[in-house]
Amino acid sequence: MAWERAVEEVLLRRVVLRFRKGVETQRLSEVIVDDNDYLQVSAGMGKCSNYAHDKAMAGDVAVPEPDELLSDIQDLDTWRSQIETRSTATSRARKSGVSAAPLPPTATAAGSKSEG
Repeated sequence: MAWERAVEEVLLRRVVLRFRKGVETQRLSEVIVDDNDYLQVSAGMGKCSNYAHDKAMAGDVAVPEPDELLSDIQDLDTWRSQIETRSTATSRARKSGVSAAPLPPTATAAGSKSEG
């Protein structure tokens, strides 16, 4: 599944990989996961799950048309490219001792309104 692999290799920067015995904590310098990442991964996984594990045949789920599939692949590649760029900048900032740039407003925690 492309999205599962993208989470391992792109979003989590190979910190944790399936079937690997260790965790590469030094790679955390490149990792930021914001709400937008969560939403995109969730949407991508939700859509892919309809077609994976032979559900499509058993559940009478229509396989996407080639144009839709190409669009999904391009969306994943665009997301991957954005994460790569962000992760490289984050790693450089952290290694230089400068705080990473603050997360954009879409990345703030949901429900962070003050109660009162």
